[in-house]
Amino acid sequence: MLVNTPLAGARGYSRMSRQTKVDGRAMNDKLVTLIGGGGFVGRYVAQALLATGARVRIAQRDPRQAFFLKPLGGLGQTQFVGADVTKPETIAHAVRGSDVVVNLVGVLAGDFQRVQALGAQTVAQAAAKAGVGALVHVSAIGADPESASAYGKSKGQGEAAVLDAFPTATILRPSIVFGQEDQFVNRFAGMIAKAPVVPVLRAGAKFQPVFVGNVADAIVAAAAAPEAFGGQTLEPRRTRHHHDGQSDPLDRQHDRSHAVDHRASRFCGRADRQSRVPAGRPDHQGPVGDAAER
Repeated sequence: MLVNTPLAGARGYSRMSRQTKVDGRAMNDKLVTLIGGGGFVGRYVAQALLATGARVRIAQRDPRQAFFLKPLGGLGQTQFVGADVTKPETIAHAVRGSDVVVNLVGVLAGDFQRVQALGAQTVAQAAAKAGVGALVHVSAIGADPESASAYGKSKGQGEAAVLDAFPTATILRPSIVFGQEDQFVNRFAGMIAKAPVVPVLRAGAKFQPVFVGNVADAIVAAAAAPEAFGGQTLEPRRTRHHHDGQSDPLDRQHDRSHAVDHRASRFCGRADRQSRVPAGRPDHQGPVGDAAER
């Protein structure tokens, strides 16, 4: 079942909370294991969870890279453990004793099948075997086992494997995620800051960007209310609120490639000097902005 869940900062999350009666206090003292929790999205999820009083265990290949998260919580509120989705025994150890598990791991290059399909299956099977109460699996928009893209295909296969092993898992499909540390807007900004003219490939290509804080809110809401979101596939979105009080979900107001460059130019304080380059093949929107550990 696919459910579109509009989110727009505090207001969007409040709407979601009212609809499902999500209470942040429900997470107090629960142990939530974030697989890939030190990545771009993971750090925001950790911060949001710590604010609810949850205990957070960061599990990733090199947990030392996530030590910067420790000051965000109280004494003993954060834990760190080494884990790798391609090594089932490390995942089994990482999820032991958890109330909730969140899988944030994804890659943009390399062995998609091993990480995003088999790795997702490993996490779900370990969570089920450990008796975890809720599993949130972060996938990507366009995930489809029949996709022509190796990325999209592996994401779709991962989703199917997760639901097979853990039927009440919540699957989230964000689009391009942006934020202060992203590799999407910052990449454009870096190019604009250094180059007098920036080429824009497929200027009319459409994006559905979502703010990382909104994605983190969606993950926390799903983790706090598995009875409401379990077994569902959700697409976190921003919602634009107009002066007349009406809301307009962003999935009907896409940003175009040239618009992204224009905004990045303004943020950099540079003149908007674009050179649009026509492309000779159909649009292919890849998962820009992902990281090895989100």
